[in-house]
Amino acid sequence: MQPIPFCPSDLEAHFLAAAQRETRASSDRDAILRLLPDVRRLADRFTTARPDPTPEPYLRTTRQALAYSLYFAPLTHARMAFLLPEIPAPAAPSFPFRVLDLGAGTGAAAFAALRHLAAALPPAAPLSLDAVDTSRAALRCLRDAFTAVRPAAIPSALLRTHCASLFDFDAPPAAYDLVLLHYVLNELPPARRPDALARATRALSPGGFLLVCEPLLRAEGDWLRPLREHARALGLHVHGPCPHDAPCPRPPD
Repeated sequence: MQPIPFCPSDLEAHFLAAAQRETRASSDRDAILRLLPDVRRLADRFTTARPDPTPEPYLRTTRQALAYSLYFAPLTHARMAFLLPEIPAPAAPSFPFRVLDLGAGTGAAAFAALRHLAAALPPAAPLSLDAVDTSRAALRCLRDAFTAVRPAAIPSALLRTHCASLFDFDAPPAAYDLVLLHYVLNELPPARRPDALARATRALSPGGFLLVCEPLLRAEGDWLRPLREHARALGLHVHGPCPHDAPCPRPPD
């Protein structure tokens, strides 16, 4: 089994060049050093200084978005590159193959999905991505990166960005073949998580897939268990894996 890279070289090169321009640095190393204070603030925001309830977007500036892209997004890309092969390929996909990324950030999860689909589907199969996030700075970074890597890596892909929360974005029903929720639900107040899951489910086309990737916050216990049950109530089949000891429930034959 080949090791999964944290970040494709073309995407890394793009974000390093963008960071060098943004920080007016003399080199990649200089840009990274200048971004370290932003990285530390983000790291604290995700751990020891994690707010409750979650405030407004934390990627407010291009500088913050680039710090996130260089230090945290590679982990997102690696997680998604590991998980995506677990999704069974559709038997007879319709085209364009439509992807919705709710809480897209600067695009690491979406880029991993588009690369995976470009390799798994027939050559030059058209792909479309709708990326939704509340941060305009993050979406600008996503669009710039998409423009940079698209010609060589995902030439058949098209992109639309939407600056909105996932509760304000009015997704057409049954419109997407793959919906991504990467590290989104844990940022929401617990009472709002079932509604977010329901909205993502309504956007799925028949036979589509909803990929949910979340950290297991041990202080909260197995907070994904009630969401798994809610997913089943919504008519979803849980493919797994799930953070529990018992086998994943299967629908009756």
